[in-house]
Amino acid sequence: MVGPQIADGPAAGDDPLAAGRACVVYGAGTAADRMLRIRGLSPSDVRFASTTGGGEFRGQPIMPASALITLADTAIVIASTFLTPILETLRDLDIDTGRIWWYFHEQDRLIPFHALGTTPQRADVLYAFYDLAMNPSTYDAVIFAARADVERRRRGLKYLQFTIVPSAISGGRPGDLELLGGLENVAWRQTYILNAVFRLVPAARGVTALASRADAILLTAAGAACFPAGYDPANPTDEHIMKYCYVDRDEGFEPRILKAPAKAVDFVGRFLAPRLNGRKLLVLTLREYGLQPDRNNDMAAWGAFVRKLDPDEYDVVVVRDTDSLYTPMPAPLEGYDDLPLASVDVNFRLALYEAAYLNLTVTTGPSALLYFSATARYLMFKQFLPQYVATAAGFQLDRNGMNVGDAYPLAGPFQKFIWEPDTEAVIQHEFDAMVAKIEARRHDDAR
Repeated sequence: MVGPQIADGPAAGDDPLAAGRACVVYGAGTAADRMLRIRGLSPSDVRFASTTGGGEFRGQPIMPASALITLADTAIVIASTFLTPILETLRDLDIDTGRIWWYFHEQDRLIPFHALGTTPQRADVLYAFYDLAMNPSTYDAVIFAARADVERRRRGLKYLQFTIVPSAISGGRPGDLELLGGLENVAWRQTYILNAVFRLVPAARGVTALASRADAILLTAAGAACFPAGYDPANPTDEHIMKYCYVDRDEGFEPRILKAPAKAVDFVGRFLAPRLNGRKLLVLTLREYGLQPDRNNDMAAWGAFVRKLDPDEYDVVVVRDTDSLYTPMPAPLEGYDDLPLASVDVNFRLALYEAAYLNLTVTTGPSALLYFSATARYLMFKQFLPQYVATAAGFQLDRNGMNVGDAYPLAGPFQKFIWEPDTEAVIQHEFDAMVAKIEARRHDDAR
């Protein structure tokens, strides 16, 4: 059972213990005693209640919680650390939440119910099952997260609960153990990528990693709303398919819903404030991976490009590939600052992307964060490499719904896929064109 729903409480400044006001103190222990002493109240100034009632406190009888039903105009101050079960009792009695306060004895504060924040009812939650039997331990989880949030909105639900379902084999999806470098690396990804990605969805209330597939059967049998619809652990499906998101957009549901949490935005702001001094932030994300190395950045081309930038106008921050942290910066980019926290913390990475004047990258795992951000500007190079399955023409059409050369259907005006290799000439051309576009919009907005 979860806590009661938030309702409009009393106006700020209301004092349930004000002289002449009828008040019941729910609790008969040290918290109640402290409240009375600090506020100079006599036990005869209030009445007392507990869940079952009986006995007395400071010479006054203790009524049962059920008696509160008849005291419709009486304020209720919970003076107990057993807040959750007491709120459950009051909810079951259908007590108006506008009558309820909690006494926080450690700070001698009275907090109205509406300011407590409570957990949602199951009926308001969509349970999204990320089944590792078919879905990878990679940033492709972003696609799943976006689709789940669209389904939540389509059903008119308030919240998402992401649930990671283990595969029947170690490492999850067949082949991931070998491709991703062993069980320890796969487990790390499930904790620091999957968990973190799902929490970037504003409607997410939590992420659960199940211990066994049998646990998923118990959850689905409970009758909760599920994504995928009709999810069956015995017949898992692949749900990280980009082109399905285009249908969602056509139906009026924006899939680009990722948002960095406020704490990460604050940290990034503190990092940037002393260094920008009016300059424009360019964030260069590197792919330096040993798997499919032709997909990596052309470091010589990027080095030549950034060294031609005016340092009085642009500040370049490099985000290294996670597996390349604390190794020497590629020689063409020596002298440029990297930001290790952004390489390992998905929250911080997205906050940095959102803060950038422009993001520059090639197609790599973390670039999926950019696909589903409505605010981050980017140029994403090297979309097409025929020698690899994930960048070949057939995959682009079957999974991403694009022919080579197409614009990304979800892209905003300052978001662009570039299919050509990241040569210096291509980088410079696309950069100049995007800067001109951004500045034209800024000029129009200033008029």
